[in-house]
Amino acid sequence: MSMQVTKQLHAHIIVAGHQLQQEHYLRNLITFFAISNASSLHYARIIFSNILTPSTVLYNTMIRAYASSSDPCQALHLYNQMRGEGPPPNKYTFPFLLKSCSILPHLSKGQETHCQIIKHGFHSDIFIQNALIHLYGCNAKIVLAHRVFQDMGFDRDIVSWTTLVSCVANFASIKSARRLFDKMPTRSVVSYSAMISGYVRVGRFKEALELFRDLQMAAMEPNDSTIMGVLCACANLGALDLGRWIHSYICNRKGRTVDTRINTALIDMYFKCGSIENALHVFLGTQEKLVGEWTAMISGMAMHGLGHKSIELFEEMLRSGVQPNVVTFVALLSGCTHAGLVNEGLVYFERMKGEFGIEPTIEHFGCVIDLLGRAGQIERALRFIREMPVEANAAIWGALLNACKVHKNMEIAEIATGWLVREQPWNGALYVALMSLYREAERWDCVEKVKQKMKEVGCRKNPGCSLIEVNGICCEFVVGDKSQPYVLELCLNLGQLVMEFEDNSNNDNDDDK
Repeated sequence: MSMQVTKQLHAHIIVAGHQLQQEHYLRNLITFFAISNASSLHYARIIFSNILTPSTVLYNTMIRAYASSSDPCQALHLYNQMRGEGPPPNKYTFPFLLKSCSILPHLSKGQETHCQIIKHGFHSDIFIQNALIHLYGCNAKIVLAHRVFQDMGFDRDIVSWTTLVSCVANFASIKSARRLFDKMPTRSVVSYSAMISGYVRVGRFKEALELFRDLQMAAMEPNDSTIMGVLCACANLGALDLGRWIHSYICNRKGRTVDTRINTALIDMYFKCGSIENALHVFLGTQEKLVGEWTAMISGMAMHGLGHKSIELFEEMLRSGVQPNVVTFVALLSGCTHAGLVNEGLVYFERMKGEFGIEPTIEHFGCVIDLLGRAGQIERALRFIREMPVEANAAIWGALLNACKVHKNMEIAEIATGWLVREQPWNGALYVALMSLYREAERWDCVEKVKQKMKEVGCRKNPGCSLIEVNGICCEFVVGDKSQPYVLELCLNLGQLVMEFEDNSNNDNDDDK
């Protein structure tokens, strides 16, 4: 039944005026308007307010609807009204109430609700206990979440385990989350997804892909959340073959009706894996291109130094009627930066607020600093930093330092490094960058001072690493790591190749003579 038809039915009920029949139908109408469509929730509230004695079921329906809406505070207001003048709550009232407290987040109200749960004798209900684990976990109160979990004893179900794993992965330790995950008596695709998302969030992409392979071995079908996490891991590791397999899987399962978030993730993955052609194929095959797909394309072209293409895509997006967002302008300004389009970038920076009403964030200011710095306009970039309405962060000073390294501006490099070292004394890369500049300027006394400072703070530069995908498995190589069994063989083969190259070079030189 359509929304318009349902409203017409409501009008007929009012006109008919049969009180018993009216109340029966009104209850069904409230359920329909409150749950089926978020835009009709206000209409459901009007109907609800005109009922003299709403039942517990009706209160629960409205609380549930508001818990999933953009205004979860209303769920708390309704519960307060229910306590003051309405019917008593039941065990179905509290899970949605706790969900509202988790979204806000509103820990004090959540704890007050916990007391109400105990008072009404519903503390042993498994749905309420799972909601309590989520409430405490998403407020980073992991000890309290653990306590609820432990009190459940043998009543825990897979939702209890998965909720705790997710909260620990997001707000505590990924290692602790993995230990919990390994102890789970049974797992679902949601359990795997929670753990994969946790690994992706902390940048442990290799472990995320390994866990995805375990999910496949368990013959489970990945959900959209799993796919998003795996695509992100593939993008960061450059695992193109696995990314293509995921894309093929999506097409076989969903055909052309793919969620815009997955389309965006696919485009981003292909660009980060170096495949512009595949990214363009996904974009052109998308039936309804939303701001996510457009932004991913603009960002991808920028990533590959195709700033003019980023601008063309941006203008085409505007002509199609899609409005840019904050992330779109970060991508666009980045494209101008990599292509050296200084004037164009500054024009778009001004248009962002003036034309589109988007307030610049620290990321946008950072893009402008990078834009000016790469173009050699170091002094102008420093003036821009000092005139910004927000305080510069490490990313902005780091962009300025990188520009100073490229254009050999020692004076401003010392200003940037001074700020960075005060804020990040443990960051060895800063000292290495400054030493490099001092060496080029032959200021050897300053080089020694930087070395001494590094020793004092006990920092060192992180070793470099590289990744290569072989038969769908990502192999990681770190400078100085000799723990892998094939390292000796690899070094011997590499040494042999170097010797052969040198012999061939010498032979070529002899032939030239």
